[in-house]
Amino acid sequence: MIWKLVACLPHFFVLAFLMLGLVVVLPISWLAILFTGRFPRALHGYVAGVLRWALRVQAYVLSLTDEFPPFSLWDDAGPAGRNIEIMSFAVGTLGIAGFVAVLVAFFVFAGQDITRDVSYQRLVARELTVDEASVTVPSGVVRLTAAKDPADDVYAPLLRPQAGHRFIEFELLIENQRGEGEDIEVKTSSFSLRDSAGRRHDPLLALVAGKLAPAAIASNQLANVRLAFELALDEHPLELRYNVLDYIAEVGENITYTFH
Repeated sequence: MIWKLVACLPHFFVLAFLMLGLVVVLPISWLAILFTGRFPRALHGYVAGVLRWALRVQAYVLSLTDEFPPFSLWDDAGPAGRNIEIMSFAVGTLGIAGFVAVLVAFFVFAGQDITRDVSYQRLVARELTVDEASVTVPSGVVRLTAAKDPADDVYAPLLRPQAGHRFIEFELLIENQRGEGEDIEVKTSSFSLRDSAGRRHDPLLALVAGKLAPAAIASNQLANVRLAFELALDEHPLELRYNVLDYIAEVGENITYTFH
């Protein structure tokens, strides 16, 4: 059964295109029947041939026959023969291998996990070097530049932390090095913070070049991103995570800053 399915993959591929042809041929045939009262012979031959081809493949796959179906629309076409069956199986096997390779490549390269271990004390003091805090990914460059802890005064009097909590602010520089017209979409949900108790926090707000997220960073542009989180007074940041979203596929590189 598996042999037959793999061997018929080239048939399935060709039939997919032939079935698309029916989408065009059948409406034309219906119009012809409406005005002439007859099904045009050439169109009838095509429709009957596609259905005949599909039934031959179905009969082979279901083991109603062991004769490999021919790559033909015509009713007088004989079995394709053992050599054609083996070649079709080889092509089907290559197709499956190629598909698996594409899937593996997608999951391996579509999203990268990159980690930077930085000193939280030096980050707050704005003493990190470019090499320590910069990450280069296919979409561009991300650099963690500073943190303010606590940052209650930054957002007062508009925002105040709840009792027993404080605000923490992080600043990043994000440079979009994608092609023309490919923005980096920065969302609040792109970021998260994990504290020393293992709890995950979403930003209270994210500002991208002074604008509330979601906001886009255009190609070849550099934007300052400020993130505000609320943590308990007795907890400290352990990990800042940023998912760089892909413009089309909505997947990307996961950048994680761990603090010590």
